[in-house]
Amino acid sequence: MQPRLILHIGHFKTGTTALQVFLARHRSRLARQGLVYARTSEHLSKHSALALALLREAGATTLMHGYTDPTPATRLWDALADEARSLAPGAELVVSSEEFIRLGAHPRAIAGLRACLARMPDVDVRAIAYLRPPHSHLESWYNQLVKMNAAPGDFDATVSIMEEVHTDYSTAILPWAEVLGPGRVLLRSYGASLREGNALARDFLGALGYRLPLWPKPLGNDPNPRLDPRTLDMRRAFRRHGLSPTVTDRWVTRLSAQLAPPAQATMPPVSQVIRCIEALRTLPGAALDWDAMLADLPRGSDGDLRIARQVIDLLCAELVRVRRKRRQSS
Repeated sequence: MQPRLILHIGHFKTGTTALQVFLARHRSRLARQGLVYARTSEHLSKHSALALALLREAGATTLMHGYTDPTPATRLWDALADEARSLAPGAELVVSSEEFIRLGAHPRAIAGLRACLARMPDVDVRAIAYLRPPHSHLESWYNQLVKMNAAPGDFDATVSIMEEVHTDYSTAILPWAEVLGPGRVLLRSYGASLREGNALARDFLGALGYRLPLWPKPLGNDPNPRLDPRTLDMRRAFRRHGLSPTVTDRWVTRLSAQLAPPAQATMPPVSQVIRCIEALRTLPGAALDWDAMLADLPRGSDGDLRIARQVIDLLCAELVRVRRKRRQSS
């Protein structure tokens, strides 16, 4: 029986870190089912070196996370193939790294991947990826870049220069389908329901034909927590202007504690407003643009706009406080 290698290739912000921690923690229990979480190139429960080596050889210089290992990619992938060949008949080897998804934006990296796979013609290689709705993905990836102090500007500016795989899912996935062949790339939807408990692990294992181990170990704290979106741009701005991470955390914590939850809009019922406008139609000389009136009915402020207004108010209050303190000390 041909050994099988399964590549979990991402995407970013689809619970990959949580899934990797789960697979590493349950390695022995999953192996008894025949699903082996690879040891080759594993670091911090993931296998990013397999992708980063290809990206380095393709000339990628950004978001390499300090990767400087000069080991040729072919040597890493040969070792992975050897691990797959060492499995018991019927067992499958799985590796996981969201960095794999970046290869599609680097044609030379895809060419390198093709060369590595050509050296293991006896191994059946397949891939699985999760995708979330595009705007949700962009917001979450922007959140991650701010956390890593790697966002070059606000949301719009950052999105405009992101790697293609974040804005064009075909760039992320189609090169993999071309390299691996028809039917060898499995796509799964990622949404809020998979963030609950072990739902993502259950979905991932089920898609591969395995079951969730009985009494799975709890993950505990989120291994990759999301920053509070209300204070995201405050954090980015503080870091951009030179505040240390410690001072930034202190400022953001202080300001976010004062942020009131978004107030519920208390607009009059739309039906009531329409009745009031319609009542004017009977007035002599009422030469109003009725279509324009009805197309622009009262509505509450957008949630993000309400937060922005609160932040502006808080920052102005902080500026006044600092100015007063300086005057008192002078």
